[in-house]
Amino acid sequence: MALVCGCLLNACQPPRTNSGFVQVVADAKAVAPGTEWGNETELFQRDVLSEVGDGDRLLVAPIDANSYSDAPVFDETFPAVSIQNVPLTVTMRTRDLRNAAVAAFGRLGLSNESRRTEIVGAILAAGNRFETSRATRKVLVIISSGFEQSGLVNMADVRMRLAPGLTSELIRAIRARGELPSLSGVDVCFGGITAGENGWAEQRRLLEIGEFWRQFFMASGARLRSYGAAFHGCVQRAVAQ
Repeated sequence: MALVCGCLLNACQPPRTNSGFVQVVADAKAVAPGTEWGNETELFQRDVLSEVGDGDRLLVAPIDANSYSDAPVFDETFPAVSIQNVPLTVTMRTRDLRNAAVAAFGRLGLSNESRRTEIVGAILAAGNRFETSRATRKVLVIISSGFEQSGLVNMADVRMRLAPGLTSELIRAIRARGELPSLSGVDVCFGGITAGENGWAEQRRLLEIGEFWRQFFMASGARLRSYGAAFHGCVQRAVAQ
């Protein structure tokens, strides 16, 4: 009898909504020459979507020439089991949302004909959305080759060196322009880094770009959990905490 009462009491608790807020910003087309949309979809399904659910909010937005102003292509909160949502209903709704998220993510690969990638703008927009969220856990997932190509800098320019002095100068300029996001308490998972087909981008360039992003997230107050071609379990660890 006590067990039954306990179960009933638990069922009467309010649903756990917005327990986590996971934002995914992704390149519609990788900027590194020769790369194609494909691995990004696998990263999204395997390492991100599989870890979202039970009251979590998932938002997907593009990285392109208008990242800051672009509307998300997907923004839904996954259901949690409650007296209103029985397990079967939750399972079916979660399945439908996962399918819709995959379809929305896939459509990103058909856009961004300009090939400009305002990654900083996408992160700033994500930071603004985090500020208005009451979620207890906030995760920013970036699926991108990492090459910022905007009015700020063109990291695909082979003539440019992102030496420490230039990296510091760029971050100061971003802060001065009011474009440095406030990401305190946010876990960042940055995956999809590539040198392009046949490795056109030399190792030195990739290391310099990686250091820029590390300095950028340090300045924004975020915790950079993972940076590389894959996520190395970052999303799972961040969401589970």
